[in-house]
Amino acid sequence: MPANYVPETGKTAQFFGLVGTAHFQPRNTGSVVSLRYVLNAEWMYHDFPGIRYEELAALYGIRLNNFLLSAGVSKNHGVDRGKFVRSSDPGSLLDGDYYEKITYKDVGLPLEAQFIFPFQGFSFRLAAFGNINDGHSYGGFNFSICLGRMN
Repeated sequence: MPANYVPETGKTAQFFGLVGTAHFQPRNTGSVVSLRYVLNAEWMYHDFPGIRYEELAALYGIRLNNFLLSAGVSKNHGVDRGKFVRSSDPGSLLDGDYYEKITYKDVGLPLEAQFIFPFQGFSFRLAAFGNINDGHSYGGFNFSICLGRMN
């Protein structure tokens, strides 16, 4: 079964998620060290368990003017649905089907490409990011506003 497979639709799930990133660039270098946290889950869905993916990544990147390319290593874990177990009780408050809970953990290769628009005291960033791993690879886009001294 593909990652985040939803049995009732027969499709791979696509969810919005949260991304948090911290960057550190030592003075007078083109190197950037980053930490990234990703949470991607079913937020308002009635089937149990809810599909969930989390990533904690450390990345090293090279900055060329306003362009940043980074790669690193990540710890990934989450929850998938397994075989159908039962339907919810008729008239129950939480109407949904129950599936076996499958948890997973693996290591991945996080990648990120950013274009930075720096201003005095803040910057805008457009990023394409993803993670290549065993069975739960993903990709996404991000627009962010960064605060701090931008060189």
